[in-house]
Amino acid sequence: MFSEPQTITVNAVPFALARVSMGDHSGSFSSADGLTTLQISHDLRKRNRRVVRFVQSKISADPFVADVNRKVNIACTLTIDSDPNGYSSTDVENVAQGLVNFLDTAGILTKVAGGES
Repeated sequence: MFSEPQTITVNAVPFALARVSMGDHSGSFSSADGLTTLQISHDLRKRNRRVVRFVQSKISADPFVADVNRKVNIACTLTIDSDPNGYSSTDVENVAQGLVNFLDTAGILTKVAGGES
């Protein structure tokens, strides 16, 4: 079980996320204002699917209607999907860490955010 609060820092701003729900294979965390959330879940049926989802919302001006604001959001998800047999937790960790390291390489996220593939 993850401890609480979980903290995620975005652009040097830390977001403290308190646990708001817990299930057999899941947990959810949220900021006090509910605009920033973290969900962690595990589906262990035919395949082992582990999902970490970070969502940040804000109030933004509606570009189509003057003087109207609306809630918008952005989500970033890491999904680890593996056969339940043949891969140890260390194997899963190593593959996921490889992807995280790749994304942390200079310029890669900039290219992804810019729509390159």
